[in-house]
Amino acid sequence: ALGEARMNRLTNTPFAEDLLSLHAAGTITRQHGSAALYDDALGRRVQAGTIGPVGREVYNRFMSPPHTAFAFAPLSALPFPVAAWIWATASLGALLLVPHLLGVQRPRLALLAIFAFPPVLHGFAAGQNATFTLFAYALAYWLWKRDRGFLAGLAIGLVAAWKPHLVIGPLLLFLLDRRRDWHPLAGMFAITFALAAIDLFLLPAASAEFASWSRDVLTGAQPLWAHLRPGGELTVRGFFALLLPSAPTVARALAAAWSVTVVAGFVWLHRRLRATSRHGVQPRADRALFAAASVVTLALAPHAHLYEWTLLVLPAALLAIDHGDDGQFVAACLLVAAVVPLSVRLARAQLTAFGVAIHPALPVLLVAVAVVARLVLHESARQRHARLAQR
Repeated sequence: ALGEARMNRLTNTPFAEDLLSLHAAGTITRQHGSAALYDDALGRRVQAGTIGPVGREVYNRFMSPPHTAFAFAPLSALPFPVAAWIWATASLGALLLVPHLLGVQRPRLALLAIFAFPPVLHGFAAGQNATFTLFAYALAYWLWKRDRGFLAGLAIGLVAAWKPHLVIGPLLLFLLDRRRDWHPLAGMFAITFALAAIDLFLLPAASAEFASWSRDVLTGAQPLWAHLRPGGELTVRGFFALLLPSAPTVARALAAAWSVTVVAGFVWLHRRLRATSRHGVQPRADRALFAAASVVTLALAPHAHLYEWTLLVLPAALLAIDHGDDGQFVAACLLVAAVVPLSVRLARAQLTAFGVAIHPALPVLLVAVAVVARLVLHESARQRHARLAQR
């Protein structure tokens, strides 16, 4: 009401601001061809003309693969307000289905908790696609549990249509599970290769530019977003970059070491839980592993803003099925929900005062993961011993 259905007065940003880059990318694809997708000057003009005057410049560089713009071209033919309403309605519908897909015991209460998690509301107001990422993960889990592995892989692979870097955890899980069932891996590779084929054969010029830009970002040769204020990245790379701003090489080395540690930890957890599942507690092990894969995605992602942490809804919901009445689990969830939304402001306050910062998001997530991992491993060991005692 304060923003007259146009501005989010809590953040002083236009509603669906991030959707603007997709709408503009679709427009550029239709009117100028895909080769112009990553032209900043053209993108700035198209976005300004699309959103109209809002009291300041609004420009979000298109940072997705070219096939994303190709897929969004039909919706971009509609006026931006109409597209934003359609997008918001679809986002809400996807969110409402998540508790049912995950099999939570009290879906209405789960929905209230989901809507109370600030990253969800932040992404929804910004017109982000984080809700669709969460829905794709939930759908993949629903299919995976029903032995429809190929379709589960397709569902996760669809995330690569808009955020290729957010499929890391499930990819690792499916690789480790390949001997039990190779179909999820096949489905994931099928959709990934299909998207890559669209880029390489239908959009070669744009694909080459996107690949060059991505390589420079990953190697640190250029920033992800030149005008992004420090502290907005909730990633391991962002954490060490703020902690060691005068030693970027050391920061990148520490981030790489962290990534290796995360992968090794997940492999170890997978072996422990799969050993437990052979003793008759496979549903619990499956829930824990898929939840862990979601967390691993955020722990290894090279780029993640606050709204990307909407994905934490999935591990919280899955683990609540087995541990929802445990006080330590509830405390861990509340800790994340309370601190993560404030983490960007806290990090920027430290930068202003000291020039360096300990970004609170990653340490808080690490504490929560440690608490939950202890609960999961303890419960798995108890179940295994009980099964062995019965024999």
